[in-house]
Amino acid sequence: MNNKQITKKISYEEAVRRNNLADKGYFDDSTATRTANIEQEVQILDSSVQRAGMPINVSNFFQTNSIGARPDTSTFIVEYDGSERPVEINSDGLKSLADTFLKRTRYIQDNIPNGGILVPIGANPVLKASTSTTWLVKDGPKYQRYLYIDENAYSENPNKTTHIMNPSTGTVICERASSIKGMFRLTGTQFHISEKNIADALDSHKTSIAIAPFMIAAFGNSPFLAGVDTGRCSSRMELLCQTEQLRSGLPKPAENLLEYYEQVLSVESPFISIDNSAIALDEALSAIHTISRIRVTLGENKGIIRNEFRHVDSQSPYKSMQALLLTFGCIEAFRFSGERPPYKYSYIDFQNAVWGLKTQMHWKGKIMTTQELGLYLIERSLKVLIKIGLEELAYKYLAPLKNELYQGTTQSDLFRKSLYSAINKGTSFKQALNNMLSLLNEDALRKV
Repeated sequence: MNNKQITKKISYEEAVRRNNLADKGYFDDSTATRTANIEQEVQILDSSVQRAGMPINVSNFFQTNSIGARPDTSTFIVEYDGSERPVEINSDGLKSLADTFLKRTRYIQDNIPNGGILVPIGANPVLKASTSTTWLVKDGPKYQRYLYIDENAYSENPNKTTHIMNPSTGTVICERASSIKGMFRLTGTQFHISEKNIADALDSHKTSIAIAPFMIAAFGNSPFLAGVDTGRCSSRMELLCQTEQLRSGLPKPAENLLEYYEQVLSVESPFISIDNSAIALDEALSAIHTISRIRVTLGENKGIIRNEFRHVDSQSPYKSMQALLLTFGCIEAFRFSGERPPYKYSYIDFQNAVWGLKTQMHWKGKIMTTQELGLYLIERSLKVLIKIGLEELAYKYLAPLKNELYQGTTQSDLFRKSLYSAINKGTSFKQALNNMLSLLNEDALRKV
């Protein structure tokens, strides 16, 4: 048995052990306070017209900042938490999260090199795969992790090239289906929400699967990739699914923790760990980039469990709070509900979600427009958020989102419309793009 086989064997043994612990109530804590946090990725881009969309290397920022920001795959991508630690899910806690998140975002803007702007956007609009070597983080351990994931993902991928075509123009982006060449230009926003027991975590996972298509459609802001209009609202999600074909996308629901882990272990872990089964399993999970993950932390007497929701492009602090509250509201509104669509329909909707509000979706046993579904999800979320004492926040963030849906325009739609409107008036593509990136920066820094 080689080291990879040993790693997979002991990972499965650990999965069985954790499932047995779950059956014995090891992760249950009915008195625990629910918590949440936001994990954010943003791109630092040149603010000049001549270099619109081009990155600025901010490696030095990570050596001097004081907010726990860290480099992601690229030297121009900054990753940081909305709050230093998870906040309690109540009015004061979530207000604190919104305030701290904005302050941290502004701190980064104030401390990056002159000429750079912080931009929350799902995919870099101009970078091509051929430039990845220039911008990848090269420090030993991190770089090696990327290489391991890339090697495994590429060897597993049934299709060895990406094929992203704009159906209106016929323009195609065709590249090597390399994880590392996709990840270095993609940024997203994650929500971490704790749970009191495994059953609730598995149920939240199911709701995440059901609402992910709408979240992608409504919060997509990456219509451009490699200098090409892809026709999509989320080019990030499209590229991620095509570069990590078995490690990303929409996971299947699971009825117990073991079944969930078995899905994770259906692909070979890129990391070798033959001496520690817990590390082996956690490392295997860390290389899976599906839109929803369940994470458990083992302690001396009790375990801690949280769900990670990874379904939206990088957002401003305001848009992030909208998406967080809607995600949490849906989790609570559809707890153990038979209303959620079967997986086969969610998967169809997930594939179509990159087209934004143009597509239709399944819910309540029928086909709805994306706008109809969004308005319904907001109404259900508002009711449950008001019931648990979050009325002020619910109306502050979700009422405006409802108005946006009535208008039928997403960030991606506005991005595309404004850019082409400027070009039709004689503005160059670079100037128009620079204007849009500057607006995204302003939105990220504005006080709500």
